[in-house]
Amino acid sequence: MSIFGNGFGGPWPLPFVVNSKSDEDQYTKMAHDEYKVYVNDDFVGHKTLIAQTEKVEDLDHYLKTQGFRNFHSKTMGNVYKIDCVEDDSRHMKEVLSVYLKIR
Repeated sequence: MSIFGNGFGGPWPLPFVVNSKSDEDQYTKMAHDEYKVYVNDDFVGHKTLIAQTEKVEDLDHYLKTQGFRNFHSKTMGNVYKIDCVEDDSRHMKEVLSVYLKIR
C-alpha cells in the first residue's frame, strides 16, 4: 500500500488524456479567423480577422472607398470570393494585394 493513497506513488490520480487528431480541426477555433481572398478565381492573399468586430465583408467597404462599384462577393467556408468585371480585375487585385499585406 502506498503512503500517498492512490497506488501510483502520488496523492493525485493520473489525468486521462486523449489526443485524437481526426476531428481536431472541426472543433477547435483558431485564435484569429483567416480567409483566403480570390478575385475572379485568382488568389490575392489572406485576410486575418484580429479584432472581434472585424468581418471579412469589410473588404467590400474598402473596395468601394477605392472607387470599385461593379463587383459582388460571397463567403464559402474560409474562402472569400470577389467577382468583378474583367476591366477592373487587374487593378482590384493590385489594390487588395497591397491592403492585405499591410493589414
